[in-house]
This record gives sequence, structure tokens and C-alpha cells, in this order.
Amino acid sequence: MKFIKRVLYVLLQWTFGLPQNIAGAAVYLFLTVFRKYSRENRFRYRNALGIRWKNYGSMGLGMFIFLGRMPAHAERYILTHEYGHTLQSLILGPLFLPVIGIPSLLWASLPCFVNKRRRGEADYYRFYPERWANSLGRRAESGKRNGNSDRGRDGDRDKDRKKAGPGLT
Repeated sequence: MKFIKRVLYVLLQWTFGLPQNIAGAAVYLFLTVFRKYSRENRFRYRNALGIRWKNYGSMGLGMFIFLGRMPAHAERYILTHEYGHTLQSLILGPLFLPVIGIPSLLWASLPCFVNKRRRGEADYYRFYPERWANSLGRRAESGKRNGNSDRGRDGDRDKDRKKAGPGLT
């Protein structure tokens, strides 16, 4: 069953989610070929391919996860969140970039939003693409199909989220 799920995941990503997978593959190949990121930096998380990069932000693009620098205790939370973005890619297909990717990138990087978060006026994970990515990632991790798993049942997870801080997620 695991094999079938993996094949379906990859097939859907490379058909329905083609634009973001081409972009994700281009970044992944650039990092592995031109930047010569070693095998220790590459990993598989569920069905996604990942790489630890020297950037401070993290990003999910198609079936690729780019994991930035962070404290070790925050890694599981960020991986789950970024995997949620890969699931958004499966759900939205060609609409992923305009509906999730571009708004998420702007939310993470525009100075007006960054300053708002620094002043404590906004929570990075309350913006709709980030909140939805958390929910999808947590459901996938817990294996649950129903219920709202984004409500912070786990206090440690909320602490990790706050300590992890925003990235290009």
C-alpha cells in the first residue's frame, strides 16, 4: 500500500502539480549540482524529497522540501508544515502558485509583513496558506482524516511553532 501511495503522490505531483514541481526540481538540481550539497543534506520525508540548505527560511515547492537553518527542536514542526505545502500542491494543482505559493512568499518576505510580525501584530502561521499547511501536515502525520488537528492539542508543538519562527514556508 505504501508503494501505491508513493506512486500516486509522484504521478499527481508531476501531472496536476507540474508548474511547482518544475520549479522545485530546478532549485533541487541547482543545489545538488552547482552548489554541491552533499548526500548528508538530502533526505526523504514521507513521499517528498528534501534538502537542508544554508538559507534561513524553509519552503515546500511541489514534491520538494527545502529546509533552512533552525534549532533542532523545531525541525519536526517545520518538516510537517512544509509537507503540508506539498499536499496543497496535490489538491490545488496548477492553482498552487497563485493561491498558495505567491501569497506565502510575499507574506514571508515583504518588509511590511515582516515588521508587523516583529512587532507582534501578526502571527506567521495564522495566514491562510500557512494555517492550512499546518492542518494538512498534521493530519498526514497523525493519519487522521477528520477533525481539526490545527488547534494545538499538543502544547509542545505550539512552543516549537513559536520558537521556529517564520521562514519561507
